[in-house]
Amino acid sequence: MGLVQEQSYEIEDHLKDPAMKITLIAALIVFLALGCGDDANTNVANNSGNATPAPSSSDAKATRDKANAIAKKAWSYLEANYNKSTGNPLDDTWGPNCNVAFSGMILHGALRCGLIKPDDQRVRDTVDAMVKQQQPTGQWTLGGSNAVYTTSIAYLTLAWLRDNGGAAYREQLSGRLDKAREYLTNSQVGAPKSPLADVKKETDSTYGGWAYSKEELADPKNAGKPKANLSTTSFAIEAASAFGLKPDDPLWQRALTYLERNHNSAEVSKGLVIRTAEGKEVVDPPAGDPNAGGARYSPDTSKANEIDMGDGKVMLRSYGSMTYALLSCYMAAGLKRTDPRVELAYKWITHNFSVSRVPGYVNTENLQTADQQGLYYQYMQMGRALSLYGSDMFKDSNNIEVYWKKDLVAQLERSQKPEGYWKNDKQDRWYENLPMICTGYVLSALADVMK
Repeated sequence: MGLVQEQSYEIEDHLKDPAMKITLIAALIVFLALGCGDDANTNVANNSGNATPAPSSSDAKATRDKANAIAKKAWSYLEANYNKSTGNPLDDTWGPNCNVAFSGMILHGALRCGLIKPDDQRVRDTVDAMVKQQQPTGQWTLGGSNAVYTTSIAYLTLAWLRDNGGAAYREQLSGRLDKAREYLTNSQVGAPKSPLADVKKETDSTYGGWAYSKEELADPKNAGKPKANLSTTSFAIEAASAFGLKPDDPLWQRALTYLERNHNSAEVSKGLVIRTAEGKEVVDPPAGDPNAGGARYSPDTSKANEIDMGDGKVMLRSYGSMTYALLSCYMAAGLKRTDPRVELAYKWITHNFSVSRVPGYVNTENLQTADQQGLYYQYMQMGRALSLYGSDMFKDSNNIEVYWKKDLVAQLERSQKPEGYWKNDKQDRWYENLPMICTGYVLSALADVMK
């Protein structure tokens, strides 16, 4: 007989004694109280069946409270800069007279953070203006371009109000959202009504992705540019997650093909040879390579640059913001944590985690702040991806437990300006010198932290 079985018989004997039974029950209550109290680091089971660390309830509450406090401070700044447009699409403002992308991003984040209510007149006025700016074919644009980005942002904002704002918003917005959904669906490379409907997944690496707009897909001026990229695709997929599609919808199947081709790993089959615009063959990093498991900007490019492998071959560098985008897209498309593709992306993230830089970028003498490019955009993608994954803590490459929400909020508290906004002081690439863009990204991240 084993020790455990012998001990079980002893317990059964003790339980026959009423006094001992009461004592054991009391001890069990004390044990549970100590194990589940504020200072406990409890474990929760993820959907793979493995135990993952969880923050103590006091730590989780303190993090949510701090996130709420800095969100409110940001809201004071945003309220003071409501609807102050001078006509420039890049004005640092939001509201009914401002560009849809800024207004939608700020409004969506503020609503999700509980900073403003749907019946607030500022919400109603901004929504009315957004509705008027929608084009007959269903899209919104930013100065005549970036229609997929802008339409995705508008869709998410208006869908939130349709679902949470009451009957009046449902009546006003449902038809508008149907048109936007149609535009985004038909903007996917390879979709039946796309300008590139004849693109085949067996021969074109951009099959299943989204470009900046549907219109540019058929524009000869864009020859040589990627017909799709993971950044735009991630916005479109987040919007598509609110379409109410079935898991086996063809949109998801096309999207997964594209996502796999952005996955920087030899362990994920691409189904074809991918070449850069210069004709060099893209080599996927093997297991154990620092780039293995991360993601790139498009199947044939990386904003973090490439590594010359010789013989006309290159390896693209993985980097943080796109790997978060890849993970969030995988989760939105219905993959489980146990899926090997999800595991690879999540491992790269946990082994390269940082809230002070974008991992994957290499600083050089000529560009000493390369790893600050798109930092605030990464915060948004980080919040989206890790909240969808559903684990607040993980162990990094040094086996140290990381509570990502706490680390992120602490960094955002440090970098918040006294007036309440955020902007990238070290890199202005992709307009991160504009407070409205960075503050919009942060509100999205904070909403995910406070879920």
